[in-house]
Amino acid sequence: MAVNFRNLRNTATFRKRERTELENPVPFKTQTLTEISPSEIPLTPELRLLIGLAEPMEQICFFDTETTGLSGGAGSMIFQAGIGYFEGDKLVVDQFFISSPMEEPRFLSALNEILSSHPTVVTYNGKSFDVPLLNTRLILNRMAEPELNAIDLLHASRSIWKHQLSSFRLTDVERGVLGIFRENDLPGSMVPGVYRDYILGRDRGAILEVLRHNHQDIVSLALLLKHMASACRDQNNPHILVTLARKHFQNKDSDACIDAASLCLRGQVQEKVRAETLWLASLALKRRGELVRAAKVWAKLGNWQAKLELAKYLEHHTKEISTALTEVNNLLSSASLSDHIRKALLHRKTRLQRKLLELRLSKRQD
Repeated sequence: MAVNFRNLRNTATFRKRERTELENPVPFKTQTLTEISPSEIPLTPELRLLIGLAEPMEQICFFDTETTGLSGGAGSMIFQAGIGYFEGDKLVVDQFFISSPMEEPRFLSALNEILSSHPTVVTYNGKSFDVPLLNTRLILNRMAEPELNAIDLLHASRSIWKHQLSSFRLTDVERGVLGIFRENDLPGSMVPGVYRDYILGRDRGAILEVLRHNHQDIVSLALLLKHMASACRDQNNPHILVTLARKHFQNKDSDACIDAASLCLRGQVQEKVRAETLWLASLALKRRGELVRAAKVWAKLGNWQAKLELAKYLEHHTKEISTALTEVNNLLSSASLSDHIRKALLHRKTRLQRKLLELRLSKRQD
């Protein structure tokens, strides 16, 4: 279903409300999207943990803005915004556009009306950009800020696919995870210039490409959340399991961290995922006081953090000073250490050498 936009040339404020079944919702897409309904995005405990969500689906919306500047701040203005939310089993996409900065108060008021009903805002980099900029514009217009809970799928994507993707721009995640390839899409860097040309009366038709770009961003947010929900139900997905282990460790739930890590290590996983999973499990074991088990894991890992933990264990718990000194010397031979870490290791080496000397002198006296 193609998106039909109203002629904007003589329109002060533009609002498009579309009930989309996500069947080819934008004409420049290369594949047909299947219908999304809330039932396809079960808010399981695993998904809630991954994205930091506590609210019900009824309060969720997908939010994306197009602005006059890409760096945010008081000098940038939102001139177009898209909000997607579920009504029944359909995704509703509302888009708002202003043809003049004079319309900003009415524009912001319209956004606030919807956001107040859907205060859990799912974004992509919106926690750092879209939501703070919205609040800035509201303050400058002396309007009340809505109490929003921003859920940023950029952070979740980086956490889940850190070992799989090298770039986390939304279009790269679309290609690498969702299998979506945009064609003839307007690059985000060109959006401010297109709006400037629109204001000046040059090439006004190009603004339609901004609206299509924004619409695809909203649809992709819904599809990305759906994909994450589906992945969370897969007990054999190593990327999800290591992310869950990481989240559990951050929440100081050592038992859950070890359980997730154990599930992850049952199957064949790439080496980077395996190494991180073992590292997280070792730290959880350390937190539980199971130092012997943790040390066995540290001995298997090749990263400098594990070697340092092993050196600490040998020094303070088994009192194997000579072996601990060997581990520290091996670490110092690595060229990848930062100056701060190297300085700390040299301090540890000096202390171990002193302890070793004292131990030898003590044995001679005996």
